[in-house]
Amino acid sequence: MHKFFLCWLIIGHSLTANALDVINTQVNGKVTIHVDGKFTEGPKLDILFVVDNSGSMSNHQQSFIYNMAEVINKLENLPLDFQAGVITTDNKQTPGKIIGSLVNKSTPHWQNKLKQNLLVGTNGDYMENFFKVTLDALTSPLIDTDNKGVLRPDSYLSIVFISDGDATSAEDLIPLEFVYRLNSEVRPLGKILLNAFVIKNVNRYNCAPDDSLEGIGAAKILEAIRLVNQGRAYELCDDNIKSNIDSLSETMIPNVSFDYKPTENLENITLIGTVDSDTIEVTFGNQNLPNDNDKGWTFDANTNQIRIGRNVDWQYQPAGTTIDIHYKLQEDSIQ
Repeated sequence: MHKFFLCWLIIGHSLTANALDVINTQVNGKVTIHVDGKFTEGPKLDILFVVDNSGSMSNHQQSFIYNMAEVINKLENLPLDFQAGVITTDNKQTPGKIIGSLVNKSTPHWQNKLKQNLLVGTNGDYMENFFKVTLDALTSPLIDTDNKGVLRPDSYLSIVFISDGDATSAEDLIPLEFVYRLNSEVRPLGKILLNAFVIKNVNRYNCAPDDSLEGIGAAKILEAIRLVNQGRAYELCDDNIKSNIDSLSETMIPNVSFDYKPTENLENITLIGTVDSDTIEVTFGNQNLPNDNDKGWTFDANTNQIRIGRNVDWQYQPAGTTIDIHYKLQEDSIQ
């Protein structure tokens, strides 16, 4: 299927043997061919932040948000189809309901929106409920109503707990039941990652913990992480919390081998007009492809075609980015 966008003057159209989606634009002798390579999509990742909103959490919430630049950088630049939602440990109206709305790469200013969602306030009960509200968020009836779309088919699920306490509510589940139900009702454990920012040892750091914690720290959350066996507990009160949050950007994302490349055959891209070959540039987002038979592009003047090599080191770009071929027309072909 060929698409054409009129811009001042179109002098021809591209016919490609493999029926690429191509848009040709030409302005005053300068031509750009936009080719949709239909790049492979990365794995789906659904992220659920479970944030303690009890009275002692204000500084911890702000510290996490202030230091999460590397998490945002990884989500932005890795070939991931991610979305992220936030719930609290105490939502008196609807436990487990998503705060605000989900964010993904298509959300305008998603980075700021995610930070806003994570700043959940401190009006919650001091007896935190982690396991039950997480399951409430991911199972019926909420997953079919208010939280519809939070968990997509075939996605990986990444859960991040943030708290200076533990699963202390009398209504909460024990870790073993929580993990069993995650596996049986939500996702197989092989597709779940569980990380947490908690106080692991109340005697080690000069950091005021939740009154419910004893010397061992967040024992129930630590046990749940051990049972899930994909993820890590980070110290909430570490002086170098930025380093811990930087590490979260690795452990909250599945270690999945992924080959990022176009799925279309790019060996015969027909150009329009009589090309001034010295002016050809080929770009993919912010990546400039070299004039190279294997790892870049070549031009065949006899067929008026560009060929993209089979071993280009493609750099990840936002979904929908096209391969753009820029060039000037020879003077005698400009009408």
